[in-house]
Parts: sequence; structure tokens; C-alpha cells
Amino acid sequence: MLWPYLAPSGDRLHIAASLPVVDLGQDRDAVLDAVYTGIDSRGRPFSLHSILIRPLDSERSRVQLASPELSMTLADGRPVTMQANVGVYDQDQWILALTGKVVLEVGQDYQMKTESTLLDIRNERAEGDKPVLAAGPFGHLQADGFRLEEGGKTLTFLGRSRLISRETFDAGAS
Repeated sequence: MLWPYLAPSGDRLHIAASLPVVDLGQDRDAVLDAVYTGIDSRGRPFSLHSILIRPLDSERSRVQLASPELSMTLADGRPVTMQANVGVYDQDQWILALTGKVVLEVGQDYQMKTESTLLDIRNERAEGDKPVLAAGPFGHLQADGFRLEEGGKTLTFLGRSRLISRETFDAGAS
């Protein structure tokens, strides 16, 4: 049974999995359709879903995630989701590294796309050093990377950045 190895000590993070009958070949320690659920340091629930979880070390403290999706709610009630092709979750450090078509959405208003992101769940930080495309009520933005701190209160775009404001975009269309 793998799930006892996936949950860190304490009762703040749990895993649930439905296990269809499939032949995993050499991947006997893999878990299909798994969901981590927990509560962050501010008491907000979050969940991390993956279609496949595979341990990366003998202690099973680091796991590889296929098609991970992280969902949580901000203090103001807006939902946040982050998806990627692949992820690696370090359960001891509460670090989630996402790669391949990373998409962050905040409510219906904001979307950010990049190729890799490092999330520090415990310290409520995220950063990426790959090109970023962002869209929202402000318009569209391109940057060389980003850093999100203070639980989402501060978002800094790194390197060369280009903003096409909604007013500029709308004026050009007339």
C-alpha cells in the first residue's frame, strides 16, 4: 500500500485515490487518480489532483505527478487553479515544481501561462524564470519571468516586460 508514504506527518494533509484495475508493468508503486487535500497556513483548503503519482526516491518523499492540478481559494473568496503537464512534489519541503504548459487562473479575471513554476506551498510563494504571458482586465503582459510573494499579494514580473493595456488595445481596434 503506497498512500501512507504519501502523506506527511500530522493530520493536515490527506490523500484519497481511486484505483482502477490496470497493468502498470514496472510501476507497481504508482497511484492513479490521486488527490492530496490539506489546509494552508492561513486555514484555507487546497487540493492537488494528479492522474498518476510515482515515487522518485526510496523514502517516497518526492513524487512525480502526471497532469497535476492545484486548486485553492484566496482570502477574498476567488478560486485559484494551476495546471501543468508534469510536476514533482517534495512532501517534506511542501515544494511543487511544475513544468510543461503551466497555466495559472485566478477566478474568471486573470490567466498566466509559462513553461515552469516553482511553488513553495508552506511559505505561499511562487516563481518562474521562463517567459510569461498574462491576461486580465488590465490587458496583456509578456515578461521573462515572475515572482509571487506574500500569499499572492505581491506579483513581480521579471526581466524585459511588455504591457499592452486594455485602453491601448481597445483604442487600436477602433
